Amino acid sequence: IGLLPEAEIHSRSGDDAPYTMGHDPDRYDFESVFSAASLASSRNPITTGAVLELFESSDSAVRYWAATGLLIRGADGVKAGLAQLRSALEDESPSVRIVTAEALGRFGQSSDLKNSLERVWRSKKTLTTCLTSRFYPPGNWACWRCRLVSVCS
Repeated sequence: IGLLPEAEIHSRSGDDAPYTMGHDPDRYDFESVFSAASLASSRNPITTGAVLELFESSDSAVRYWAATGLLIRGADGVKAGLAQLRSALEDESPSVRIVTAEALGRFGQSSDLKNSLERVWRSKKTLTTCLTSRFYPPGNWACWRCRLVSVCS
């Protein structure tokens, strides 16, 4: 279950222990998630097209890795997947929305940052997940704060 974001672990587990969920292929398709995570984290520009295809998955963990893969690729990845990321801001999964907001906020246009922040803030579930995740990792807060000030000014 280590390839799932924390919120996904708990939402998929329900009343069961995460261990139980992790051994249930109906709730955790390890092969699909592992394949998506491997592809997303490869950093090979040749695989960017395949990463974009991951956004079409019905599995939110695979879509999370799609957004993470573009974030890993930085400005080039976000530029290549701008349309998919903008759509993913409305994903049903808070984990997908959060990493998408981070990618657009860090490497998108100022309008993308504003839209990302608005989307995160208007959803209590996303905000709660966001504040307990890596959305504001140590050392990055100053960058986000400066961009937020410039957007809100």
